[in-house]
Amino acid sequence: MKNFACGGGVAHMNKFFGGFALSALLVSTFGQAVSAQQPNDQPYTEARDSSTGSFLALSDVHLKAGTEYDCFNCETTEPLWRAARKKAGDIITANSVDFVMYLGDMPAHGQSTGPRGKDFGEVLDGLADIVSSSGVPLLYLPGNNDTIGPNYCGFDWKGTTVFDFAKTSKGDGWPIINGSSAPSSRASIIDGSHLDKGFYSARLTVGQVGAEQQLRVLALNTVVYTRRSDTSRCDQSSMTLEQRELSISRGASVQLDWVRDQLAAAETANEPVILAMHVPPGIDGFGGGNIWGRDLDYHGDKHSDRGRWLQEVFLERITAKSDVIVGVFSGHTHLNGIRRLRSCSNNFKELLISIPAISTDHGNFPSLKHITLGAGLEPIGADTYHAYDAPDFPWSPGKMFSFEDNYPNSTAPAGSTLFEIIDQVPERKLFGDMMSYLYAGAKSSPKSRSYAKAIDVTCDR
Repeated sequence: MKNFACGGGVAHMNKFFGGFALSALLVSTFGQAVSAQQPNDQPYTEARDSSTGSFLALSDVHLKAGTEYDCFNCETTEPLWRAARKKAGDIITANSVDFVMYLGDMPAHGQSTGPRGKDFGEVLDGLADIVSSSGVPLLYLPGNNDTIGPNYCGFDWKGTTVFDFAKTSKGDGWPIINGSSAPSSRASIIDGSHLDKGFYSARLTVGQVGAEQQLRVLALNTVVYTRRSDTSRCDQSSMTLEQRELSISRGASVQLDWVRDQLAAAETANEPVILAMHVPPGIDGFGGGNIWGRDLDYHGDKHSDRGRWLQEVFLERITAKSDVIVGVFSGHTHLNGIRRLRSCSNNFKELLISIPAISTDHGNFPSLKHITLGAGLEPIGADTYHAYDAPDFPWSPGKMFSFEDNYPNSTAPAGSTLFEIIDQVPERKLFGDMMSYLYAGAKSSPKSRSYAKAIDVTCDR
């Protein structure tokens, strides 16, 4: 639906913002120096007068339950999680948000099963708290840490999922809080037949009464596409490496076939689709190398695709339905990046927006992203709210930057979708623009590493 709303069809209001302070100097791989900028302490709001609705996205809390002292480059503490929930509630109220998405990873890294269960319970109940007063739906999907087993193991490891650790009734109804099977509900599960594997589809009602539109969300479990998910630690020690890879590939292929069928059903129903996931495809910008396993091939029900790389099949299927898909969102990296998803003929077809983390352990500031949707339910705005470097990482008065601040070099006209904005950023400017806000306002001095390569996701192994 790249032109569903006739190029966005939205007239942006003029905005006022204060001066920017130079926080770092970056040199892009294209040989051009770019400045890393930070907004001042006074957040501004940007009116998008043709917006249809909006949602709030957050990811990667990594709570270490019972900890009180905040520090930078650390797991999330109880005070930071409370403050983040308060800020999320304020954004929901101020913007009449239609729904909330949590993109995975609840517990602190390296926790044993006992403490991890406490982390799960407190994050699940905290997410329910975020929407308790507004009543808006909240959708959850799993990250690589959201398993009772070792990191990257199965969501239903030994028959137990994170849902078993919600400590109070606030957690009832997962994976959708404030959802219902009633026809009048503003959020309901379309297909929950694979819920034990961590993926499902949901239908959301977006917009005000009398002008509602239906949106389909495909909540994916992309942890199964990672190379690390086939480790022998994941209760498969009796298998050979080849057997483990085949077992993981078959399970991952079931989800790919399901995505194909869900996109076809959405097209028939004329429902725009958002794809949501934790682990994105493509290059790991920090460490290099493919995030999704290069050795994992497709073994699904389409015989002609068997033996092809899972990422290649994924890209082929979603780019073929770019008229149906309005947005793609992921967590996992903890940073504020983007990825251009390309077809196997190398055409830019979908824009993936990365949701930065609540946890600061990757050098980022704690962040929440508010996405504004246009007439065709395509994202037309993305405002990132972040805490700042002071005791307890306060969110008030807080700071915020818009997508246009992040990518000021686009030649796209006012009212463009986020896809169109990125499509019109000169290639030599794109990397620098992304790096300027990669750490969501933090003064970290990012090295280029592999972030330039990570921008484009292709079918090439």
